[in-house]
Amino acid sequence: MQESTTQFFSILVSAAVAGTPISSCQTLGNTGTTYTLESDVSAAGTCFTVSADDITLDLNGHTVTYNSASQSTATNAILVTGNNNNFAVYNGRLTEGSGTSVAGSSVIELLTPMAGPTIHDITFTWRSDYAQGIDTNYSNTNVANGALIYNNVFNNNTAAVCTNVGCRNQLQSATIRILNAKASLNSPQIYGNTVNGGPQGAIVCDAPGCIIHDNMINPGTTSASESNDFAIWCWASCQAYHNTIMTPLTASTEGRGIQISGVETSTNGATVYNNTITVIDKNNNAEYNGCPLGGAYGIQFDDNPNGATVQNNNVTAVGDTCWGSALRLTDTETTNNISQNSTYKAIRKSAGSPACGFGVDATDSCAHAVSLDGPTGFLSRNDIFQGDSDDLFFDWDGASGVIFISPTFLKGTTNPSPDFHTFVFRNGGAPVSNIFIQDATFQAGTTPTDIDLPAQSGNNQSSSLYITWSQTITVSKASGGAAAGAAVSFVDALGNNYSSTTNSQGVAVVVVTQYRLNNGSGANGVENRNPFQRTVSMTGCTTNTVTGLTISATSSGTVSLGGC
Repeated sequence: MQESTTQFFSILVSAAVAGTPISSCQTLGNTGTTYTLESDVSAAGTCFTVSADDITLDLNGHTVTYNSASQSTATNAILVTGNNNNFAVYNGRLTEGSGTSVAGSSVIELLTPMAGPTIHDITFTWRSDYAQGIDTNYSNTNVANGALIYNNVFNNNTAAVCTNVGCRNQLQSATIRILNAKASLNSPQIYGNTVNGGPQGAIVCDAPGCIIHDNMINPGTTSASESNDFAIWCWASCQAYHNTIMTPLTASTEGRGIQISGVETSTNGATVYNNTITVIDKNNNAEYNGCPLGGAYGIQFDDNPNGATVQNNNVTAVGDTCWGSALRLTDTETTNNISQNSTYKAIRKSAGSPACGFGVDATDSCAHAVSLDGPTGFLSRNDIFQGDSDDLFFDWDGASGVIFISPTFLKGTTNPSPDFHTFVFRNGGAPVSNIFIQDATFQAGTTPTDIDLPAQSGNNQSSSLYITWSQTITVSKASGGAAAGAAVSFVDALGNNYSSTTNSQGVAVVVVTQYRLNNGSGANGVENRNPFQRTVSMTGCTTNTVTGLTISATSSGTVSLGGC
């Protein structure tokens, strides 16, 4: 018998390293090279310095620890030197060590890049004072390709806070800071990121057309906060959508939602839509030594943006130790700025509390669906407003030129104030004028005349708010056919005339005023302009006149003109 033997051999094959392997902190200076990290690395100060174009760093699942010993200058996990193009880094962890460092020690610092960067699938963890996870300054240049920042986790453990205005303006403690790009061939995109912590908000991108979407943002620290602490600063013609901001709230959550601002000259046509936003501020603001001016804002229009549209957002502001306003209107100067089909809800964290004072002392649990402090132009269409303290709050600097078309007003149900009113006026510094509420739905707990409007005095300026209704009249000729070009007018009890002309289908829409809420003769004045006389006329036809009409809602009617 022949005996056979079978032998088995095991061969271990290591995966090939793609790119140039590295295993220590160093300067990456070969243009067009991909460097692949083979092990965890650590540096007393800065770990990697990138000094050439088109460098890619694959962290390969490893951890880079920087600032492991105290430093007298700024340190970074990665420093990208000036006028660099297309730096990319991905797939690993960038972690600040136990050393102390000076302010501005951002995790990734890019000095005047001309294109890029691309940064993704990285976990950032840092704690240096006034430092960002990513800091990019394009120095007012045109950028070939905008930044791509996606699928990262940012753990911002910065705790130091600043008390001067410069910190507020420079956003020194933001998590992602993309600044000063005049134009970009391909718009920057920031998406799929998770942001945790930080005393001054999260993402600022002022490059034209910047796209910020599908991020989970939960800023705040347990100790203190800095002013201007928005989760997203929409300081350009940006798109911000499908972001979840501070929802749900946590013990450390603190900050404001999204700011649409004209602080940059490129701020035209910003769009903010389909975001879920919850906001709360606490009385630990370093600059104000208490609550920030006006408290927490869900969405704010400020610094005169133009052509900005907000739609389909769900916004909740919480009033606790500081005010909460779901929508805050300050410096918006045109009805080209629009909010539509959004829900603005303001709730109080606890029951009880007196009537609300002025926003300069926003140190109680007032919860405003909308607070207005100086706007001179704005349009809301089909929005829902529900506040525990009030639905519309007119703050110190008053308001004018604001139009609400087809709004829905509701009284809050979480912890409604015993001093709740639909409309509250605290405009001590400037008048409220030309505010129009058109075709509104007033649900349980709200009415068109439910106001808290003090008499005029030193700290209470003049106020007028108009409750108006659309009247749709279809006019035909008795002989048949539409009466195109017919004049339709309504005259109220005070002699004010409202008129329009029928279109080619014989339809005219006339908006008339039922109430003017005012303090011209004392507190809580309600000027009722009923009844109305309606007149329809057309050359060659018999004039149709109806008197004694009471108008308190939208309505439609038909008129047949005889004699023609």
